[in-house]
Amino acid sequence: MERRNFIAGSIATAGLGLSGNVALAAAPGLEGSVYFTTNKPGRWAKKAGGHSPIIETEKTANGLVAVVRTPHEMTAEHFIVKHVLMDENFNLIGEKVFDPAKDPAALSSYNVAKASKLYAISICNKHDTWLSEVTI
Repeated sequence: MERRNFIAGSIATAGLGLSGNVALAAAPGLEGSVYFTTNKPGRWAKKAGGHSPIIETEKTANGLVAVVRTPHEMTAEHFIVKHVLMDENFNLIGEKVFDPAKDPAALSSYNVAKASKLYAISICNKHDTWLSEVTI
């Protein structure tokens, strides 16, 4: 992986949390190059299964809970760096930074006030930024 591509992907992802309203997921031409999905894995076609975040939602008495997991190893050499969860307007719901020495799995949980669609980002230290979405 080229460092430049990782930095570009990280900057784009960080911009989502800072501006709260960047339409990265809907930006034509970025899917499969700046960020990856199972439909457009770009150069990482063989890596999609272990890098695309999986979003599961559950209604509870207190509202909606979204659990994001990435079925990926968590070793010092290769791990998921971070999860980011956004609503349908790309407003930041929450994020979690992982430490492979302390986190045996890339798993994060978020309370969601209201949303009709969720976008999750998973960042791998070797295989870039991955995006998944779910309609509620």
